[in-house]
Amino acid sequence: MKMKMTLALALMLGSSNLMLWAQAKYVTNWKNPEAQPANWKGKKVLALVRTLQTKARLAAEQAMVHELHLLGIDALQAMSLVPPEAEKNRELARKFLTEAGIAGVVVMQVIEVKEEILFGGGQTSSLTPSYATFYSAWETGWSAVPFGPAAASRKAMLVVETLIYSIDQDRLIWRGTSETTDPQRVDEIMRELMGATGKELRKAGLTGQ
Repeated sequence: MKMKMTLALALMLGSSNLMLWAQAKYVTNWKNPEAQPANWKGKKVLALVRTLQTKARLAAEQAMVHELHLLGIDALQAMSLVPPEAEKNRELARKFLTEAGIAGVVVMQVIEVKEEILFGGGQTSSLTPSYATFYSAWETGWSAVPFGPAAASRKAMLVVETLIYSIDQDRLIWRGTSETTDPQRVDEIMRELMGATGKELRKAGLTGQ
């Protein structure tokens, strides 16, 4: 059974622990041929995990920031910069990002769960916003993530989407989907995903390495 989900990467965590899915690998990727060359070295980049579960999101964004720092990128957690009232207000979000001097955003979210899986409550829905620019998907992205499951079977494969945006250009630079299986700690899954993402950031010249 396949279930479309609009849960952020950490949303599949049980509410009582910080477990995620390991053995991640990118299976598809796309680079925007129209994006202009950019370099994020010395600039601020936002790490954003789309979920309404605060505890899970905090852990995931912390891990993302750590891995981005290892790439020489000055990353910030979205939770520490963007207040809840801006999550459905595009212009307010733009104001906070502009004032903070954010040059780019790395977004992670779960878009699909493959195989039969048992949930202990919660709801799912589909995510179909336009990804062409960061702000065009801002409000629809949050509104499409109302709830998350309270618990889930460990026998499943998650399809995780990573989106890399240039805020300077307000343009999607790169999009990739990865598949993860076998529950592990959130920091471990982030290391795997960000390791693969880091290669794409370097290819795009964003790390200055």
